[in-house]
Amino acid sequence: MKGDRRKVLHILVSLRFSGAEIMLNAAFKDLSEGGFEHHIIATGEDVGAYAETLQSTGYQVHHLPFRPSPSYFWRLFSFIRENEYSIIHIHMERASFWTALTAMAAGGRCVRTIHNTFRFPPRLRRVRGIQRRLMAKMGVAMVACSTTVGHNEAAEFGYSPAVISNGYCPDRVVFSDLAQRARSRSILSIKDDDIVIASIGNCSSLKNHSVIIESLLRFAPSRPPLYLHCGEGHADHGEGERASELGVQDRVRFLGRVPDIKDVLAASDVFISASSVEGGPIALLEAAAAGICCVTTRVGLAPELEGLPNVYLVPADPGAIAETVRAITDIPLHERVERGKALSTYVDGKYSMQINAQKYREIYEEKSAISSINLLATAS
Repeated sequence: MKGDRRKVLHILVSLRFSGAEIMLNAAFKDLSEGGFEHHIIATGEDVGAYAETLQSTGYQVHHLPFRPSPSYFWRLFSFIRENEYSIIHIHMERASFWTALTAMAAGGRCVRTIHNTFRFPPRLRRVRGIQRRLMAKMGVAMVACSTTVGHNEAAEFGYSPAVISNGYCPDRVVFSDLAQRARSRSILSIKDDDIVIASIGNCSSLKNHSVIIESLLRFAPSRPPLYLHCGEGHADHGEGERASELGVQDRVRFLGRVPDIKDVLAASDVFISASSVEGGPIALLEAAAAGICCVTTRVGLAPELEGLPNVYLVPADPGAIAETVRAITDIPLHERVERGKALSTYVDGKYSMQINAQKYREIYEEKSAISSINLLATAS
């Protein structure tokens, strides 16, 4: 491979309005410092609805549908080699080992980010463990998106990846002080004295949104919370039907995909995540940066925030969630806002997108230097 040695190719599945894609979109400017040129290749059946957003930000987006066949990997090999990518950043779990081998055969240096807490049946776990350890020995930079994911990789697969915690984009968040809370509630037509809870994330069985819906029954009928449900797929997963079955459909707003979540968070008293599995949930970081109270299960980044003001770790249980929300709303609002300032400051100092992007740029720089040394050695 000759030519530009600072081209980065990010490999994902379909490009959705989801964590890794949102981070890449927000981090484009910071990742591009130092002259790095970033491309994305989607390997899903379709390129994905978020592709247009990433393109408008500045990424060049390509599409190569995955097939479990030698012809697919030959096409990927040819694509990498013809476009002279020096760094291949693999974001997907599917076939990541074979993707790394293909990329390295084409002359690229690899980074592999593990975006979730993966647990497999025994046989597959052994296979994935062998593959991960081989990748690490071959020089692939193995990176976990949170401390929890890093611990899981060590326990499940027998190696220790580096940890670069996910980051949030400050431009997507506004701090929820008293004035902002009032403005956001006015925009969303929410009463000042309503108890408002919110979740952000596309629907799946792992998100446990039904647990949040069921928790609404545990409140006094005279003052039930309003639940702002942000994310796609509630109809496909029966969440609207479940709300109707429980008779709480009037207390749930299914907002669908919300590109700008500033007002949703600023208007809320409590952000809730009932997920059974997470990697490094950006929505939790955004809620914490907004300063609002965060009720979350002990997954992903949540244990890293334990003990901070306005952070509450609970099981994915309707009763536990309702009890915690009631306790929070018994705290005077001005006191919650003051606590939120400390939480927001902490999150901004540790989990901002700039910090995340800088750490990845350092890896890219290291990989680029290795590629340049090898290129000089070949030329001589």
